[in-house]
Amino acid sequence: MINLRYHIVSLTAVFLALAIGVAMGTGFLNKATVEQLRRQINKAEGGIDKANDENAQLREDLERAAQTDQALLASGELLVSGRLSDVPVLVVASENIDQGSLTKLRTLLAQSGADLRGTLTISDRLRLDAGDDDQLAEILNTPAKNRPVLQIGLTTAFAGALRESADRPPESEATSSPLVADLVEAKYLGYQTPDDAPEGLDASTMLAGGGFRYVFVSGPDPRTPDVDFLLPVLRSMAADGPAPVVVASAAVGDEAEQTRTASVGAIRNDTSLRDELSTVDDLERLSGLLATLLALDDLDAGIRGHYGLGAGRQSELPGST
Repeated sequence: MINLRYHIVSLTAVFLALAIGVAMGTGFLNKATVEQLRRQINKAEGGIDKANDENAQLREDLERAAQTDQALLASGELLVSGRLSDVPVLVVASENIDQGSLTKLRTLLAQSGADLRGTLTISDRLRLDAGDDDQLAEILNTPAKNRPVLQIGLTTAFAGALRESADRPPESEATSSPLVADLVEAKYLGYQTPDDAPEGLDASTMLAGGGFRYVFVSGPDPRTPDVDFLLPVLRSMAADGPAPVVVASAAVGDEAEQTRTASVGAIRNDTSLRDELSTVDDLERLSGLLATLLALDDLDAGIRGHYGLGAGRQSELPGST
């Protein structure tokens, strides 16, 4: 929206000058000064009218864009329907990211036929600056209480739980990792079940079975920095070979283009990671949502790639050049 601060300050100053002139006598304001003040008032009022018109136009544009986006999202179902039929998918999201993009991602995952197991949220309790942590040490069953030491054990154990559920065959009847359920119960992680979740799906059962694929969603300013949790988890998951992971981020706000690859750039520039998983840097666009779904589908064929609009991308969409 247009910033009216300049116009308001200008108009206030003009009226203040007039008030002073009236209070102290017209001798302080000659005819030329009065005319100049009138011109400034008219100019300020004209600027405000123009700004109001521009704001109204922007509101119309935003409403039109939202309607178009909804129509495109609905049409996206035709493109993804059945792509991930019955494939277990878990979303792992940072806090302080674009929620609109995350919601649309979950919608498309459901439309693709995926067995969506919900969304884990990385709580700010996992920041490295939290000091000693007796509760986390108890969950990890370790005598160490120093946070940096605990963090290594935590990211390794969490990555191991995700990797174990991915490496088991799809028909596996194995139960879910108790570690992840304990982290949710202690509020180190949040958990949200998907819409229309089947009976019995919760934090204690979300990783049951096998054949899992994962979407990690972050952004330019996650509440828990990626270097504290997300990146160590990804490195651990990819330590023994390609991981069934797509990392996606949305570029929104006034500095969208400057921060487009703030999250995925660290992966694209890391020689130990960039060939082991896929990234998408434009989750705010329909093409980015589709790229995420298609990249998840490609994991089954062993294909990894980097998609979107920012530095380090290979193409905008999987299969395109």
